[in-house]
Amino acid sequence: MQFIVVMLMGAMLCSRVQPQPIDGEKGLIFTARNTMGTSAALWHLPMMPAYEDLPETVTTVPFNDPYLQFYSLDVDYRKKIAYIYEKHYRGLLAVANYSADMDNITSANSFHLGVSSGTVQIAVDWLSHTIYWTDSTYRWIAAAPGAIDLMKNDIYKIIADTNLYYPDGIALDPLEGFLFWTDNGLHPKIERSDMAGRDRKTLITNGLISPISMETDIKHKRIYWIDTHTENIESSKYDGSDRVTLARITLSTLFDIAIFRDVLAVTDIYNGRIMFLNTSNGEKAASSIYITNYMTYNIATYFSENQPWRADDQDPCLTLNCTHMCITTKTGAECVCAEGFIYNQSTKSCDENSKMYHRAMVLANDTSICLVDIRVAADTVYDCFTIFDFGTTLFQNNSLPPTASRSKIAYVDVNMEKRVLYIADSSGHIFRRPLDLPKENNAIDLLTTVTGEITGLAYDWTDNNLYWSQSDGAINVINVDDSATRRVLANTGNIRNLVVMPHVRRLGFTIGGTIKSVVMDGTNLTTVFESSPNTSISALVVDYDEHMFYWVSTNSTGTFMYKMTIYGNESRTILNSNIDLGTSLLAVYKGYIKWMYPNLTNSSQIYYKSVSKLSPTTATHGYFNLHAVAMKMLDSSIQNIETDKCAYLNGGCEQICITYHTDENTFEKKCECSTGYTTVNTSCSAKSNAFFCGLCTCLRYHVQQGHAD
Repeated sequence: MQFIVVMLMGAMLCSRVQPQPIDGEKGLIFTARNTMGTSAALWHLPMMPAYEDLPETVTTVPFNDPYLQFYSLDVDYRKKIAYIYEKHYRGLLAVANYSADMDNITSANSFHLGVSSGTVQIAVDWLSHTIYWTDSTYRWIAAAPGAIDLMKNDIYKIIADTNLYYPDGIALDPLEGFLFWTDNGLHPKIERSDMAGRDRKTLITNGLISPISMETDIKHKRIYWIDTHTENIESSKYDGSDRVTLARITLSTLFDIAIFRDVLAVTDIYNGRIMFLNTSNGEKAASSIYITNYMTYNIATYFSENQPWRADDQDPCLTLNCTHMCITTKTGAECVCAEGFIYNQSTKSCDENSKMYHRAMVLANDTSICLVDIRVAADTVYDCFTIFDFGTTLFQNNSLPPTASRSKIAYVDVNMEKRVLYIADSSGHIFRRPLDLPKENNAIDLLTTVTGEITGLAYDWTDNNLYWSQSDGAINVINVDDSATRRVLANTGNIRNLVVMPHVRRLGFTIGGTIKSVVMDGTNLTTVFESSPNTSISALVVDYDEHMFYWVSTNSTGTFMYKMTIYGNESRTILNSNIDLGTSLLAVYKGYIKWMYPNLTNSSQIYYKSVSKLSPTTATHGYFNLHAVAMKMLDSSIQNIETDKCAYLNGGCEQICITYHTDENTFEKKCECSTGYTTVNTSCSAKSNAFFCGLCTCLRYHVQQGHAD
């Protein structure tokens, strides 16, 4: 199928780019969606502007599904597979047997369902045929096998997931064994690691606002990126040095970037065009392309010379026969295992550890506990795998007297590193059980029995202590190693929603509509936030990285979600004013907020919603066929020993606190200043010749030197 291409001023070539022949099947592939928003397609331009004459038409490869929304694209030239991030169904697609003359796509393989609806970008390692992607809401970088016969939804590996905020752009150089990415957030940065996420290093931290896409120039060992806020196209060497600003494209919304030889192809969705610039000086290499009635988003090159073999001209993974995945290294390749599996050096295979539930959502109803794949937040089908049936437990190991009555599960918490469940029931018992015991093994250990109703349960992973609150206004603690027990607080009121904040050595809880905080030894009881009268707080959680409370409260006007620092030193922020009535379960996981509320017409079901922190009013929703009383997120990275060094009081910096990785893989912080200021230890002083038009919003650039005045 053909569409007319509208070009500005014809195919004008830049004198610095010398036309040269290009061998083999070739072209630029880009994604586009019509301006009515009713169809999406791949487009194939069988040449590279600035090296060959532009044709009068461009081939479009339509998809049959009108709901598809393509927002990232890459291709494995030798395998003839195009990979696409599709936002509507929240999955990664693989188009097999791709060719330049393909005229229709009737179907595509969905090889990874469960990416978020946030920003996702993909990149192909053409040596190991592995797909990498960033996920800004899950806050991780992941990889999966790219070969069609190896694609399974459960075979994927989290490459990096610590100290990431909104990972966005991604680029690879498999020949050198490098993985690059951009990380957006309060203070954006560009980082690098090896292809398995090791040897992580922060390359660039200053002068970035919204770096959303990047690419590698494997010939000249440089990275290129676009910053959609500053409208800049920039470049540096692989180690972050020799940074230059190639061009600033005003009145644009830059979206994606690709490289072939000495030409950059850049998409601009604001003006609906693809631009072509010289990689050395940013000058125009060829005229822009506009496609009638279509908006162009992503772009990828389709040339054999862009994906060369190493000098030995061999597939580094061919002789390894990896069970799950092959990852390229600087000198060869190595086998790695999917989430929930560990690599066995003796057998050279992947041994089951916790399968797909290495990261999971833990749900409990009155009588059982089940696990849900952590990627449920990006899906609409919610199945929960039962791991423990409390209602039929025989209470072995003398955990309860033979005459003890059966009770119901009331609260659950988890030691995520050692994968241990802690369970409080409605009769004042607190139990412990390894999470990965087979369901058929109903062993459970009684930790303690208390008098009175338990109203909260919270595990402190730094000291291995378990706290619980009671209806008489008391908070108690037991050390789960030696069973030593003591009272922390007494006669405080109707305590609910108990949480731990180990990094600041405090506990948090609610009494009615008030949030309170106390040191873990029971001293320094303070009020963090006090609601207006007749307000009740039904759920409270802590975001440990952000040092934030999130909570749900209800008054006569409705049910609302708020957030506020755990120190109470800032005003609360309303996130969503339309929370469902009856919401009592709340969780924060990376870039997600999740909550549950009852189905008033079916007591055996509970509704579930999740939102991105960046869009807290746009929800994914569904339901579970259970009456949930507890919800916890299972991911050992949550219970880290150290939080973001910049989270508390901006790390002591006057203006900008940046967290970064050194060559020794140590996570540190440093203070920086806005444009027009000089850093002096943790403070900032204004330059004598500074030029301002609003803090962090106006920069003067030396285009070729690539730095701000």
